[in-house]
Amino acid sequence: MVVISEGDTLTDDFITLSENLRMNGNIRGDIISAGRSLSIHGNVAGDFIGAGETILIDGMIGDDIITAAKKVTINGIIIGDVIVAGREIEIEKNSEIRGSVYAVGGKVIIEGNVKGSVKCYAGDIIISGIIEKDAELTYGSSLNFLTGARILGDLKYKAEEEIESISEKNYVRGNIEFEKIEKEGGYLTRFKISYEIWSFIALFIIGLIMILILKKHIYETVFIIQHRGGLSLGVGLMGIIGIPRSEEHTSELQSHSFISYAV
Repeated sequence: MVVISEGDTLTDDFITLSENLRMNGNIRGDIISAGRSLSIHGNVAGDFIGAGETILIDGMIGDDIITAAKKVTINGIIIGDVIVAGREIEIEKNSEIRGSVYAVGGKVIIEGNVKGSVKCYAGDIIISGIIEKDAELTYGSSLNFLTGARILGDLKYKAEEEIESISEKNYVRGNIEFEKIEKEGGYLTRFKISYEIWSFIALFIIGLIMILILKKHIYETVFIIQHRGGLSLGVGLMGIIGIPRSEEHTSELQSHSFISYAV
């Protein structure tokens, strides 16, 4: 288990592979983490990128969240966007998302305040919070608006059947557009949706692990492109036309990230 205690501050990125992560302190860079249980209770200045069985965020994230888990719970302040995939995704009542939400899951619950737009693809969608811009919702089983739900922009939703009561109950301030999903047989349709959701999650987790493992090389590549753009272009062109490239190292960039491996 990896624990960052309250009052502790890490001044750079934090990368960890551990069964459990509990972050109560402050991180001035990004968190990239994979494990069974990840809980973020402190403040992160950069991004949170994580994959696990359960993920809880009730602190403040200064940029984006990119995460995949069986269950994801957000109950904090997120300055950037939320990109999330999971079996159950819940944005709780006290949460505030200042960017947009992109969610793929079995069940997606939005109880908090989303200042940006929402794009959601799920089996079941429940909304009782406020979405201040447009919403695009695609669902396989159900879409429910509860007391307090508001979409201040336009709503576009895709489903097998249109819901007449949406316009009647004034949940949406803007325009409402419905697109019918043709039935392929109830079971087949749900299976297809589930397959697409979990295929997306699997690919997401693989990509996350690759970022985790190759983060140093990604930094090196970005550094070379930014500072030696002309050389990079020249080497690329030589490769395309078949001129042998030199095997000599042109630069070595030292990684300053904190990397932790724990069980």
